[in-house]
Amino acid sequence: MADPTNFLQFNPDQNNQLSDEDYSSNTSRSNGAVTGIFESPLANKIFYQTTTLVAALATAMVNKGYEMQDTSLAFLVSALSNILTKADIGTGVGSVCAGNDARLNQSGMKVWFYANVAPTGWTLLTGVTDAVLSVKGGSNAYNVSGGSQAGTL
Repeated sequence: MADPTNFLQFNPDQNNQLSDEDYSSNTSRSNGAVTGIFESPLANKIFYQTTTLVAALATAMVNKGYEMQDTSLAFLVSALSNILTKADIGTGVGSVCAGNDARLNQSGMKVWFYANVAPTGWTLLTGVTDAVLSVKGGSNAYNVSGGSQAGTL
């Protein structure tokens, strides 16, 4: 079996590359490369930075069970689409927390909602006596009373 990722860091020992300070003030970095010699310390810094970020992202996805290879753009897009962002989760009513997300639309699924009524398509369970909900309080600790923090809809 191949390694779970073939995205590797370029120049991991940072040999012959610009320092952060020199890179920040380098005119080729800020104005773009021009005709002529492209100095290796600058190229090494550029390749080091970009491959460090890519290798870190690929490794994080491997740690979550995804195989990350550069053999297929479509495969990578599919794997990276599993990263949830604020755009996926939302910030209020109509968000995944309000229950309209397909990931929550599974037969028999029970979910806690911070609301006085069930979201559209969901039903409130009554008579539930064996459920536990842990609530972080104002001190960001799990308190018996849940603290005094209040949410809004």
